[in-house]
Amino acid sequence: IGDVVVGTESVGLKATSDAGLAVEFFVVAGPAVVRDGRLVFTPIPPSSKLPLKVTVAAWQWGRATEPRIKTADVVRQEFEIVAAK
Repeated sequence: IGDVVVGTESVGLKATSDAGLAVEFFVVAGPAVVRDGRLVFTPIPPSSKLPLKVTVAAWQWGRATEPRIKTADVVRQEFEIVAAK
């Protein structure tokens, strides 16, 4: 995810697992929530100053039955909400 301009409503989230399993996402920090595979931006608090950092994480469950798959490490990505030019 690259930086986004303030006022952007949402961006799509996409990740792949080399094991072919579903990848899940969650917001670590910033004014956003994950909804239906998209990162949806929430209102920015009035006292906030731009640029504003957002951190999103992705992860994948493992599987204990054959074929066994180890749970993937959480991968984080940061980007900023920036002022319009």
